[in-house]
Amino acid sequence: MSSELKREKIEIDYYADKSILSSFIHFFTDNNNEPKYLNMVSRKKISLDLNDIAIHDHMLMQRLKNNFATYLRMLYEIIDGVNTPSDVAMIHRLERMKEKYPGVDATKIFPPSLMRDYLFRIVPHTQYTLGIRMLRSDKIGHFITTRGIVTKVSHTRPSIKVAVYVCDSCGSETYQQINNQEFSLLAVCQSEKCKTMKIRGTLSLITRVSKFEPFVSICLQEMQGDTPEGCIPRVVNIEMKEADVRPGDCIYVCGVLMARQVFGLMNEIYLEGFGIAECKTKGTDELMLDEVVDDQIGDENQIPDEIKWDGDINEADRANFTVQNLVASFAPHIYGMHDVKKILLLMLIGSPSIQKSDGMRIRGDLNVMLMGDPGIAKSELLKYCMGLSKRGVYTAGRGSSGVGLTASVLRDPFTKEFVLEAGALVLSDKGICCLDEMDKMDENDRLSLHEVLEQQSISINKAGINVRLNARCCVLGAANFKRGFYDEKKSLEHNTGLPVSLISRFDVIVILRDDRDENKDRELADYVARQHLKESDTNDHSAALSQTDLKNFVQKAKTLNPRIPSHLNDRIVNAYTDARDKYERLTPRFLLSLIRLCMAHARLRLSDEVNEGDVEESARLLEVSKLHKTKEKKKEVSSKYQIYNQIMKMKADRTRPLRLEDLVRNINYDEQTILNVIKEFEENGIWVVEDGELQIFD
Repeated sequence: MSSELKREKIEIDYYADKSILSSFIHFFTDNNNEPKYLNMVSRKKISLDLNDIAIHDHMLMQRLKNNFATYLRMLYEIIDGVNTPSDVAMIHRLERMKEKYPGVDATKIFPPSLMRDYLFRIVPHTQYTLGIRMLRSDKIGHFITTRGIVTKVSHTRPSIKVAVYVCDSCGSETYQQINNQEFSLLAVCQSEKCKTMKIRGTLSLITRVSKFEPFVSICLQEMQGDTPEGCIPRVVNIEMKEADVRPGDCIYVCGVLMARQVFGLMNEIYLEGFGIAECKTKGTDELMLDEVVDDQIGDENQIPDEIKWDGDINEADRANFTVQNLVASFAPHIYGMHDVKKILLLMLIGSPSIQKSDGMRIRGDLNVMLMGDPGIAKSELLKYCMGLSKRGVYTAGRGSSGVGLTASVLRDPFTKEFVLEAGALVLSDKGICCLDEMDKMDENDRLSLHEVLEQQSISINKAGINVRLNARCCVLGAANFKRGFYDEKKSLEHNTGLPVSLISRFDVIVILRDDRDENKDRELADYVARQHLKESDTNDHSAALSQTDLKNFVQKAKTLNPRIPSHLNDRIVNAYTDARDKYERLTPRFLLSLIRLCMAHARLRLSDEVNEGDVEESARLLEVSKLHKTKEKKKEVSSKYQIYNQIMKMKADRTRPLRLEDLVRNINYDEQTILNVIKEFEENGIWVVEDGELQIFD
């Protein structure tokens, strides 16, 4: 027995739906009980909110989203019936047609799109958002809302929609509706006059009376939270009539998913956009977007709009979100480095930016550099930090060019003009940019980091394009020592191979050294070995917070705006002056770094006010990071050469060999220091000690 599956036939009464839409346009009211859309039809831009249609008739909104082109024509017809042309040239043409054809409705002669002088815009319905990865063939023709990061924006150019021709023989007008990217010009007049006279009238395109609309192309890239781990972010092209966006902006965009033939049976999809909404900010400096649980990516079509956080943290949860527990939960698979983890956690939380009344902006993001020996998990820390950030880009070494970090200038395939394509730092706006293997980068490529690290902007002056892009992100860099090891006798810039101008722009530079210590080596080996045991996962980190909880806490802490009380002013000043006295080559940027760390530590405690403990801990972390070479070390080095100079002076004054007891007695340093200096120079081949006498080589 065979059975056939029959497709259910759905009857849709489009006349009834048009009547409902007409009632919606005419009678829907706002909060002031005034007609919302009836008062809007006379404007140049008409904005339609789908939430209002859902309130008016929820089923109608569902049918509109599934067959948007049909209902869009209905909306145009309804608005055209209420709206009257305001263009002076179009009004004069209508009057001439009324005089020429008294018994004919002049508005029926012209195409409706030729008489429209308004743009139709739809407010994105952000509650039902599809990821770019979900834009497949089954969504073609549907009205959808997606989100992403703008990577490329073309210039706004006029696009012809209705071509108007005039016949050279009979003078009649011919109208050509254009719906594609390319079209062929009409050449022969098909009017009744030319057919009656049996002539082939030549048509001439009249651009002055043709209908043009603005056109802009946008390249939208998938956000980090929407991209499965290890996958390449998807992109989709957006074609719109207007868009006030720049590369690096995070936006919602709504429109109709369309298909365009590329070659043969292959088609590409693009979104015909009708509205854009920027991602709103939550709290002081953080985006309200893309909190996606990892196991939901790719399984669910819709993306949550914001993170799930039920107001303030209650007392029961506050016990888990202690500073000690938060630091222990940060990268628990990496052994030790508690101070380093705390610095990175403070970097992710950051401090609020300060906007002065004169327009000057002081950045609140912390820049951190991890400098150390190979194999100390620097790259692993970078990737873990990127996983905790809502928005981040990871790049490494020679794979990072100057234009790849900032922005590149490309030629748009449609308009043939130069456009900007955002680089890693622009795409990390309001997020984190992880730069691994900075010591392997070319010097010319590193120059592009100077403006970003302090001003948090990128100035582009190429191919006639002069623009300043935002790069408001924290930069986390990692590099190895120049010679493979850290030389205590050399300066930081000598060990790193990085210029002082770049080093001073990092708030914290952490020196990570793989020193030999039998006890620490044994503990590390035992920790790593237990990580590979099957039963180790059950007991090691049962009290630690999950990565999702830690990520939510970071976003919660970023909403706080702590202030510094006046009584801590002297304490901060003293901490800065003490550091200037203790360390060499310390710039005034150290003071701003100290303030940022204090405010970030207050956020870590979920406090609205900085206390003295925050200042003490911030100063300690800056000292632990071994940011600068101490003056005591400098004095130690200078004393070595003072001893050397005194020995050489005594050699010049005497003809007989120098004895060690004479040197110890006449040089104003302790005996052990003198003997250490003599031994060091002896190893370098400057002199030799035999039978208690010092013989200096000429």
